[in-house]
Amino acid sequence: MYNRQVLVDYFNGKRRLKDPELKREFLLLKEQAAIDWKATYANKDTNVTLESIVKDYIDDAKLVAKKERTSKKIKIAILVVAMVAGVVLGLIMGARGY
Repeated sequence: MYNRQVLVDYFNGKRRLKDPELKREFLLLKEQAAIDWKATYANKDTNVTLESIVKDYIDDAKLVAKKERTSKKIKIAILVVAMVAGVVLGLIMGARGY
């Protein structure tokens, strides 16, 4: 089984295409897609191809990477809002002599 997180790291810019571990995971992804295709679609009349399964797995890793980036931005925004609220509250409390 391939390690999706390695692919997610690549799509998040944390790994380079030349990374040997990334190359290995792409090969494992293709092998897993072949296994899954044989187990699910072999000898059946379907439009699903090995390539479409590979694409689905890659698209899934891209989606996870996008969700991670969005989540990180939301966490940063919440932190900034909390810090600003703390500063404002401190100024108000200081102005009132608390």
